[in-house]
Amino acid sequence: MAVALLLCTITDIHRVHRVFFLVNLAALLVIFVVRVAFTKRVEDLARRNFRLARILTIGLLLLSSLYWGLLSAALLYVPSMRIAEVPMIVSTAAIAGGATNTFASDRILRALFPMFMMVPSIVVLAIDPDNYQHLMLAITSTVYVLYTMTASRVLGRDYLEAKTNGLLLEERSRQLEERSRELEELSTTDALTKLRNRLFFNTHFDIEWRRACRHHHAVAVLLIDLDHFKHVNDHYGHAVGDRCLQSVGSVLRANICRAGDIVARYGGEEFIVFLPNTDPEGAQVVAERLRCAVAAIELVHEGERIPVTCSIGLASYVPAQSDYGYHLINKADEALYEAKRAGRDRVIASVQQWPDVNPTAPSGSVQ
Repeated sequence: MAVALLLCTITDIHRVHRVFFLVNLAALLVIFVVRVAFTKRVEDLARRNFRLARILTIGLLLLSSLYWGLLSAALLYVPSMRIAEVPMIVSTAAIAGGATNTFASDRILRALFPMFMMVPSIVVLAIDPDNYQHLMLAITSTVYVLYTMTASRVLGRDYLEAKTNGLLLEERSRQLEERSRELEELSTTDALTKLRNRLFFNTHFDIEWRRACRHHHAVAVLLIDLDHFKHVNDHYGHAVGDRCLQSVGSVLRANICRAGDIVARYGGEEFIVFLPNTDPEGAQVVAERLRCAVAAIELVHEGERIPVTCSIGLASYVPAQSDYGYHLINKADEALYEAKRAGRDRVIASVQQWPDVNPTAPSGSVQ
């Protein structure tokens, strides 16, 4: 529309053929408004009906191209308008070439767009064989159209190859990311119980401990040890022992579901639970719930029910910046041994007595 306005203005067509100028400008304006309105809605339409959206997009583009082609042919056909023929031909060729390269990725547009825009002018120029200059312009325009279509075909092929390679690289990158996440998951997951392992616990316990220090929130640790598990392994076999550990892991996972809570297999028949932002009373409730859930496990071997119980040591504390996290775990461990000595299948809470001076943490512990 802007190019047509400029061409008609600099060649005085807007004065000589005022009605023609206004009608065509109005038609181009309508096409422009329709395309702008459609562009704002095409994304939603494509989600609902991609085929219809593509047909309408191509249709509107080809309508613009055909109208421009007919407009350029009219300017060439009417003798009084031929003052605009040179700038019109140059503008048409430029628009056709640029647009065709832009639409090179679409087979229909790269073939029909230059034809709709250039063929009407070529026909008008070719039907005047007595005018040598027009005949040469017709031949040159034909060659230009063929060249544009061929060049855009190469561009389209390159685009599709680049698109395909890009998609392949994107897919490979996605697969590598998924594989990396899978490997990370495997490295921090206990293979038997599917709980988090000690490596994961140590890393995240350190993070949560530092957060609790900053916000002065109480944290709690539960150390859980299965009672008489060695007897289960020795008497019923390791396969039954593995089933027992898997059952306990499932029960613990089902009963520890708050965001930020961590349950992990700490080693052998020992499990550990970290409860951020939990006071001693809340930790006691969780510990009793876990103890009862473990005691309710139905483990049967050859018709014989095997009792499964656990002892739990609990420690809870509001840490300060100078405190070390492994002290809390040590306190929970001491409470666990108290539970064992007191007869097992019970929860014992530690009475906190934190050291004034923090010694160097033992190897492999969490600070």
